[in-house]
This record gives sequence, C-alpha cells and structure tokens, in this order.
Amino acid sequence: MGATLNTAVGKAAYTLSDRATWLAFQNKADFDVNVVSRATRPLLNQYGVILLNPARFPSVKVKDGQAFIDWLISPEGAKRPSPIFHIGGQQVFFPNYAPGQ
Repeated sequence: MGATLNTAVGKAAYTLSDRATWLAFQNKADFDVNVVSRATRPLLNQYGVILLNPARFPSVKVKDGQAFIDWLISPEGAKRPSPIFHIGGQQVFFPNYAPGQ
C-alpha cells in the first residue's frame, strides 16, 4: 500500500488506502494530499488466520500455531489490537466480531 500511495502522490492521482497505512505514511508533505472521502459506514479490511497443514508443511509448529489462533479469537485476544494499536493517537484496528462466533 505504501508503494501505491507513493505512486499516487508522485502522479497527483487518486487511490484507495486503508486508514492505518495512510496514518503511517511518511511522504504526505511532498504533495498536497487530501482525504477526499471517508465512508459513513466502515469499510472492512479483513484479516484472517489459518493454521498450515502439517502434512504439506512438516516444519509447522501446530501446537504453537493453534495456541496463537485460540488466543486471537478469545475475549482477551479480541480486545488486544483495539486499545493498543494507534498511529498518531488514532485507533486503527477495530475487531469486527464477538469472540466465540
């Protein structure tokens, strides 16, 4: 996404970007870049987690991987990214599910 933003800035073009990348982007001062629109409804930038198949990837650490997945979808894990991941004082990740779903 950073490369796309650099290209858009360099060509005075439009692009779509996720909020976290935009806030972290360091090349804004090179060109008068403005946010043209913010969705009234949040656009989702989904992330997922998949445990690799140990039959295909023998070096995968199944127990460690499953422990991470279990933590990530737990109530504690679901709260974790939200309060701690900020850029410039703005929250950039918001869980969009309830643990146990």
